[in-house]
Parts: sequence; C-alpha cells; structure tokens
Amino acid sequence: MNMQKNKNKPSKIILYPADKHGCGFYRTFYPFRYLAVCDENYEVSELFAFNFDINFIKISDHIRFQRQVTISQTKIISFYKENIKKFGFPTKLSYDLDDLVHEIMPHNTMAYKFYTQTRKNNLIEIFRICDFVTFSTKFLKDYYEEKFNIKNSYVVPNFLPHYVWKNLGKRDKRKKENRPRILWAGSSSHIGKGGDLEFLIPLIEKTLNEFHWIFFGTAPPELEGKVEKHKWRNVIEYPNALDEIDADIAIAPIADSLFNLAKSDLKILEYSALGFPVICSSIGNKKGPYDLVPGLLTLENKIDLWYSAIKELWNNEESYQKYLQAGKAELAKRWLESSENIGIYKELYKSNFS
Repeated sequence: MNMQKNKNKPSKIILYPADKHGCGFYRTFYPFRYLAVCDENYEVSELFAFNFDINFIKISDHIRFQRQVTISQTKIISFYKENIKKFGFPTKLSYDLDDLVHEIMPHNTMAYKFYTQTRKNNLIEIFRICDFVTFSTKFLKDYYEEKFNIKNSYVVPNFLPHYVWKNLGKRDKRKKENRPRILWAGSSSHIGKGGDLEFLIPLIEKTLNEFHWIFFGTAPPELEGKVEKHKWRNVIEYPNALDEIDADIAIAPIADSLFNLAKSDLKILEYSALGFPVICSSIGNKKGPYDLVPGLLTLENKIDLWYSAIKELWNNEESYQKYLQAGKAELAKRWLESSENIGIYKELYKSNFS
C-alpha cells in the first residue's frame, strides 16, 4: 500500500518532548508552536504519552522524538518505524539531541540516566531508525557523526523567543549598591567535584564582603547561608524571576570537558536579553561554546583572572558596555522569530517531507 501525503492539507507534526523544562521548551515547544503560527502549512501537536494506534501513525506526516533513550522508548520508536514500512505510510521520524549524553561528567545528576551501556546502545539504535537527527551545536553533530556514522543530520541552533523575553532587561542595572550584584543561575547538575562552579568557590568565599553573590536555582553546599539564594522556577516563570533579581553582572563558568565543549551558548543569550554583561569560561584551547561568540569576555578558569574581570566591569563603564553590547549583538542574530532562524525549521521539514 503506497500512501501519498495530501498536499492540500497542512503537514501534521507530532512532538514528543524530553520534558516540560528548558530543553523541551527551547528545542520543541517554542520553535514548533511559532512555526505553526507563522506558516499555515504546518500543524503541530505535543504529546507525552505514546500512541500505539496505527491510524495515529497514518495521519502523522512527521513524528519528532527528543532525548528518549530507555528500552521501552526505543521499542516504541522501532514499532513506529516497522509500521511505517509495513503499511507504506509517508510518515517521517526524527530525533533531537542537545547534550553530549555519552560524555556526561560523573558529578552531573543526569549521569545515571545515560551511563549504562544499554542506554548508549539504545541511542545508537534510535539514530539508525530515524530518518534524520538534529543537534544544537556543530560539535555535537561532528561527534555523533564520527562515532556512529550518522548519515542524515543537521545543526539547528538554540534560539531565544522574542515574545517571551522582549519586555525584560529594561531597567537601569548599574550600581544600585556599593558592590556589584553577581548572578549565577543553574541547577544542581553544575555542582560537585569536577563541576562547573568548583574552581570559583574559593574566590566567592574570599569576596563575600566585596561582591554581592546571588545564586538562582541552587548553590554549592559550602556557600549555603553565605550568599543570596533564590529557588528554581519553572520555565514560564524563569525569565521574569531572573529579571527581578536586578543583577549587574552574570557569570557562566563551565569546566573543561567534552560535555561542555558540546554545549550551546543559550545562557549567554538569556543573560544578554536581561541586560547583563557576562563573564564566561574559555575551554578546549579556546574552542568552547562561549569562545565561538565574537567579543565575549571569556577567561581561563583561574580565580585571579575572574576577580580582575569583575573589578574591571564594575569600575570601568566603557568595559561594562563593551561586553554588554557584544552579548546583545549575538542576541540580535538569534531571535527565534527572525525569518532566517525560523526558516531553518521550515527548510529542514520541507526538504524532509518531500
């Protein structure tokens, strides 16, 4: 049975997001909802429970999976593919990955989900089953293409939805106090031995009276009760909650690892939308995700360099504005709604539907 797509109807895209947090929203909810709004050729639905009805597969033009790796999830994706072939459905399957899950550092709370060989093998099988794979960075794409011989893969960068962030970062954030308000935002996956914050803890402890340190989401155990701390907020509340902290400077430290070399620069986009200049880690011989953004203040993970950079930003208005504008210049190119950026999604699915 050879079933052709009805070209007079919108292409029906079914999404299986990894979660209802940042990953699910930035890689799935935000871009595909906007795609459906701005282009009548696409109809989008998000699901969190797998559907085994053959008719569901039949009416779907495209089914997209995000970071599913368990045995049962792999069997379900395989079930879809088997029935697509059996009945001759034109349905395409794709998979999205935005982390180097084969190289998660041991301190990361997500490591246990991916360290087993079974789950690594599952991912390889899913790559084989799906018609194409999307990655958030070129490093990720190159890594998995080389390791697993993926034939049909694309880089789809992370973008920031303007309609979510457009009204933030409007206040004057300079010198509300006699010491800089320094913001770090992140989860517990960044904390622990070998974690992203480890090298900075001695600096923070030595400058508690000189700098106002603010932690959003979590803080290292050594700093509990010593720094300002804000609880984590869901992805909808997150932008406004960060904006209300009214920081002066943001920091984006990352440890030197393969996992972090594959990360995107999404955090820089968020901080820039809020009007914060950012001090970032330079890793991998200046090949890290923040090194790739022109003009950012990127430093080796040495506390004397970070201390000097904070002092420079705080005391020198020219430096402050220079690095703030560098972040904003990159952000201006990375709004989701620009025709070029949403066009990446349009072209990707247009070429793979035809």
